[in-house]
Amino acid sequence: YSRRITQKHRLVYSIDDHVVTVFVISAKGHYDDK
Repeated sequence: YSRRITQKHRLVYSIDDHVVTVFVISAKGHYDDK
C-alpha cells in the first residue's frame, strides 16, 4: 500500500466522505421523522 495520494485519489476520497456524510444526515432525518 502506497502512502502517496495523487490529486485524483484525493478528489475521490473527498467525494466519498461527502456522500457518506449526506447519507448519514438523511438517514438521521428519516429516523427523526418516525
